[in-house]
Amino acid sequence: MAKPAKRRPRGGRRGKADLPARLKALEARAEDDMEAVEGEVAGLLEAHPDCVEGHLLLAQIRGRRNDYPAMVAPLTAALALEPKLAKAHSMLGRVHVLAGDLEQALDAYGQAVACGGDHVDRTHLSHCLLRLGRTEEAIAELRRALRAVPDKSPDHMFVRFWLMRALRQSGGLAAADAEARRMLAYVAKWPLRGSSTLYVHCNQMDFHRWDEIRDKELMHRAIVGYRAAAGDAAVPNCPATYVMPDDFDALAAAAAAAPAEPAEPAEPAIWIVKPTSLFGGQGMRLTESLDDIPRAPGYLVQRYVANPLLIDGKKSHIRLYLLIASVRPLRAYLWQGGVVRFAPAPFRRADGWLDDNAIHITNTALHRDHPDLVVVKDPKVDGQGNIWSLAAVFRRLAADGADTTSIWHRFCELAVKLVAVIKHSGLFEDQARQPNPYAFPLKVLGLDVLLDDALRPWLLETQRAPAPSGDAGVITRVNGRVFQAYARMSVFELLGGPDERTGLDPETVLADHDVRVFRETELEHESRDLFVRLIPPG
Repeated sequence: MAKPAKRRPRGGRRGKADLPARLKALEARAEDDMEAVEGEVAGLLEAHPDCVEGHLLLAQIRGRRNDYPAMVAPLTAALALEPKLAKAHSMLGRVHVLAGDLEQALDAYGQAVACGGDHVDRTHLSHCLLRLGRTEEAIAELRRALRAVPDKSPDHMFVRFWLMRALRQSGGLAAADAEARRMLAYVAKWPLRGSSTLYVHCNQMDFHRWDEIRDKELMHRAIVGYRAAAGDAAVPNCPATYVMPDDFDALAAAAAAAPAEPAEPAEPAIWIVKPTSLFGGQGMRLTESLDDIPRAPGYLVQRYVANPLLIDGKKSHIRLYLLIASVRPLRAYLWQGGVVRFAPAPFRRADGWLDDNAIHITNTALHRDHPDLVVVKDPKVDGQGNIWSLAAVFRRLAADGADTTSIWHRFCELAVKLVAVIKHSGLFEDQARQPNPYAFPLKVLGLDVLLDDALRPWLLETQRAPAPSGDAGVITRVNGRVFQAYARMSVFELLGGPDERTGLDPETVLADHDVRVFRETELEHESRDLFVRLIPPG
């Protein structure tokens, strides 16, 4: 009797040979369906627990959905397999930074450098030293990092930036100005490359509590806390929001009540369900039934703004840029422009319309394969396709008789109220208590705003580190100008000729901390471009 053929065990040689291609495919899919990909990677690791790259990918995915504590297990597993893996040590350093544990972060980045990590790891190590008040050690490490940067790399920008800041903290103003001149020369030669590199790097090397901004649940709780202290009129205009499962009873009561916006005939409320840890529209869905709402942690439910402003029959949302230049004294700016993304499908009420995300969800990345999505690549072309500049939208609205100046003032009012919410949360105070103010760069936040058909702005979400690029040419043009303004507001020479009033050497005058801060504030404001200062007004 013939013996039955042996089945190849799962995870055999063929499986291992396929791993690199499978991991690459999973990584490519993660942006579109992060939850599903995370599950698939976890399953792959059950079959191949010795797959170092699999553990790194799992940690990366968990980081992208803001679950930093959950990154520790796969990173620890990767290091158990390969103890000298610089990438894993570096990622672990980032986890500790986001937890506010600088000593552990310093150790992890030190391990990354010792295991062959590059100038980026050494710069992160230096930044930990700078935040801990160990300025001279930070300067020494930054000089080592600078020597390791490839000659033509734009990474010179962020290494020199932190060296400039550390030198100013130590009183080396002339040496700091020399670094500023080198950065300004680089940006003059390569405006977009130099300024975007500085923006991306510095906007993520900030005080760890800024990460609360992108957590939908934490941001909502901050708004609720401020509303309790200051009243409804003090908070930004946001849709009614409920965190699951704690707020389900309140949601049920709201659903049973009369509609907030009277309509003839009265229509049931529509709710939008959002996973609190995802972004880019992933996992969002609409429903009129409470039976479809998950009663589990990790979800937030908002009342859907069912009367959006429509342009060419389509719903849109606006990305605004809020800049916090200083937390003490508080200085905040709003960029007088932005990017507007349109849904690919017309907004229409019909059977099954709530299930069609192409009508409701305006995040372009979610609709890459939609046949009606048009993304114009030419940065000179605006007002066409599914991505416009805010200026193009304002031109359209003005042509239709809208008062765009009034809309802009409402945007400013919304931004000021959001800053008040953040201040009330204690974030600014906690950052101001850190030992070295020069360890914290200017901070850019993204505000996702929807206009309804009465031209009222609604704050939908906030982004801690808005993405620097996109497929559309208009994004490159708008964001490029934002980056260049950010670079000019961050990088400048302090020293000039003798003080006109006293005749004293400028380095002597600027040795006084208050005088130096005043001068830095002046130069920042002079370089603001389209950033309008909201706090203090001016």
